[in-house]
Amino acid sequence: MKRYKILAYIFIIIIFILAISFGIYKVISSNKNEEENIIEKARTEIEYIDNKLMVLFNNMNNIQFDNFKLSIKDTNTSKADKSGSSSGSSGDSSESSSGSGNSGTESSQKQDEGDGKSNSDSSSESIKTYMLDETGVLIGNSDIDWKNVKYEVENMYVSLPTITLDLYQTDAQDQDILDFNSEFDNLTKVVKEENKSLMLQQLVKLYEILVKITDKCYDSIQERVYSRTKLNIYKAYSKLDSNNWNDIYNDTKMAVDEFSKLMTDSSISNNKQYSINKIYVMLSELQKASEKQDVQIFLIKYKNTLEELNNL
Repeated sequence: MKRYKILAYIFIIIIFILAISFGIYKVISSNKNEEENIIEKARTEIEYIDNKLMVLFNNMNNIQFDNFKLSIKDTNTSKADKSGSSSGSSGDSSESSSGSGNSGTESSQKQDEGDGKSNSDSSSESIKTYMLDETGVLIGNSDIDWKNVKYEVENMYVSLPTITLDLYQTDAQDQDILDFNSEFDNLTKVVKEENKSLMLQQLVKLYEILVKITDKCYDSIQERVYSRTKLNIYKAYSKLDSNNWNDIYNDTKMAVDEFSKLMTDSSISNNKQYSINKIYVMLSELQKASEKQDVQIFLIKYKNTLEELNNL
């Protein structure tokens, strides 16, 4: 009997230990899943900021990845010309006012007032015409749409508080997160001045901080190489108006050197390796464009290279 009691106690202890172990496992697993969700969310938000900054960079030279842009044109068209009914109604009112005395005059005045109101309300109508316009560096408009740029910058303020809180839960340095928000406020000041040169300089500062945050949030070497490569491309792009071609050449060379790290990366799949090789060739061509010292040739190659990088 005593033996059975001992076995029962041992069984209870084993069950108790298993229950505790299972509880600990569930807590650890839950915390791990929550941490992975936070990191994944932060990475999505980093991609969002990356794309928004890319759009702002491109807006400084009206660069669009789409081959066509939808434009809307308002055209005012006369309704009287379309219907051809104005002369008929005028003739009818003239005949009805040919009676005797003041009543005919009063009737005519009311009719004229009515006709005047009708003409002012319906003499013309606005018709919207939708057109697809070709886009490109050589055929595009060089004027910056500052209204759209200001809208893009202001609209980002809606998401920044949430992104900030999420990034605080990652391995990103708190100071880098604070610096990004501070520099973004400086970007807002610059965009109000509509100064292209200062705008590009400020965008480069923001992207430099974003690269630091990316390094802490991504374990993948590939993602880090992508962001650093784009940073060097943006640095070169931001100096085009200054015609500082030596610095532009050095920045593009750094982009090529950075991206070349992926050429010997054995972890890259064969399907992706073709795109890697293609981008490397395009980066090399971008570097050659800086030797030609032609802004439009550089912009064409910048556009194609950045689009390919963005789709990688």
